[in-house]
Amino acid sequence: MQADEAQFIDRATMGFLVTEEQVVVEGAVTPEAVKAVEFLSRKAGTSVDEFQRHWREGHAKILAGIPGLRRCVLSATRRAAYEAGRAPAHDGVTSMWFASPDALRSAASSPDYAAAVADRERFLAPGQPPFIVTQEHVIVGGPGGDSAG
Repeated sequence: MQADEAQFIDRATMGFLVTEEQVVVEGAVTPEAVKAVEFLSRKAGTSVDEFQRHWREGHAKILAGIPGLRRCVLSATRRAAYEAGRAPAHDGVTSMWFASPDALRSAASSPDYAAAVADRERFLAPGQPPFIVTQEHVIVGGPGGDSAG
């Protein structure tokens, strides 16, 4: 696998995060669903504990109210990543699934989504967090599942 990855991944510049997940909304996700993934960095002067507490408690409640949100997972960077003065690339990742691109657009124009964006000021570094919007494609299914072919 690494030989194949060498054809399209520069491992010298590749980063990674080891995280612990908290499911905020657990719902069914269909193959047509889209996933919005935000890479979060905490506000200067905010401790890791303060960041995680607000994100997992206060901000999570706001996210849970976003209309059309099918699934939401907060992936907090593990505490070991901060040991010995290390600074991880990001403090966490928020993943949100919506039924379709239209459902994501509709959610993004809702008052609940606006409240989530406004709440960022309390615990995130200034500016728009880096993000991607993607659609999952199953290559190999689980036990008894089919493979893409």
